[in-house]
Amino acid sequence: MIEYGPVSGCMIIRPYAYSVWENVQEFFNRDIKKLGIQNAYFPMLIPESLFKKEEDHVEDSVLKSHG
Repeated sequence: MIEYGPVSGCMIIRPYAYSVWENVQEFFNRDIKKLGIQNAYFPMLIPESLFKKEEDHVEDSVLKSHG
């Protein structure tokens, strides 16, 4: 249903999987739209390996900017 694309961090969502997503959205939108809530897209699941990969970079940046 979903597979990784050639670009790091990107996924290909097949039609059946997207149909499931649309049904989930419809279910929740019925109620949340009445409350004035707007939809937005954010990464929901970020693999721990990506956090670890950035860990050293972030630590180095903080040290450089704060002496």
